Amino acid sequence: MIKIFIGVLFCGLFAEAGDLLSLDTKVSYVSKYMWRGFDLLEGDPSIQPEATLSFSETGLYLGVWASYGTKSKWDEWDEWDFYGGYATTFYENMIYAVEADFGYTFFHYPNQNKYIDSQEIAVNLKFPSLLKLTSTRFIPYTGVSYSFAAHKNEVDQRGYWLKLGLNMEQKISSLNENPFLIYIETFCNDGAGSMQVESGFSHIATGIKTTFEVWGLGFTPSVNYQETLEDSVNKDNDFWYTLTASKAF
Repeated sequence: MIKIFIGVLFCGLFAEAGDLLSLDTKVSYVSKYMWRGFDLLEGDPSIQPEATLSFSETGLYLGVWASYGTKSKWDEWDEWDFYGGYATTFYENMIYAVEADFGYTFFHYPNQNKYIDSQEIAVNLKFPSLLKLTSTRFIPYTGVSYSFAAHKNEVDQRGYWLKLGLNMEQKISSLNENPFLIYIETFCNDGAGSMQVESGFSHIATGIKTTFEVWGLGFTPSVNYQETLEDSVNKDNDFWYTLTASKAF
């Protein structure tokens, strides 16, 4: 299944498709691999490459994302995520416009027993015009995800996640055309699937980032902080930063 997915994704790169396809690539260094409140590598850094192939004007996309801990002790938790979905906008140009993303992700851990793998379906919504009152843009967003096992096994990997957040975008310097983005978000889970933690709101996270264009590449630094609300998810409050280089084709 995975080989077929990779083949479909990257064969598109060599097709004579003109403007029908676009490819976005990026690689990130994260000082901590934070995921929905969990510090998955216990404070250690990770390298995270990603490639997304979009079928222009259709809203369809396919992608692959990976994570590699920088310390050898985490090799067994190397991760490959394969995803696809459909993105569209409802009521475009209206104050109640909704940017919707309907997606599927297959979480694969190549150095683990296959029963660790899981799947997820998700609906994510943004409201880009709802709070556009000044030059500063406030963009509420939310998402609901449902996780379940990738292979039939005895471990109950079913679980729901609810995300609530707000982005604030503000252009600060004339030297940078891209705005600064500040976000604040929280997650609520019903036990987090195979994580087997207490249900409820697990944390509140916030951060700031912007993108600089240099030599045709995008460079995006970010600084983030998490206040943990549930000890079974994470016993600590965390600071972390990310450095991302990106290129669109």
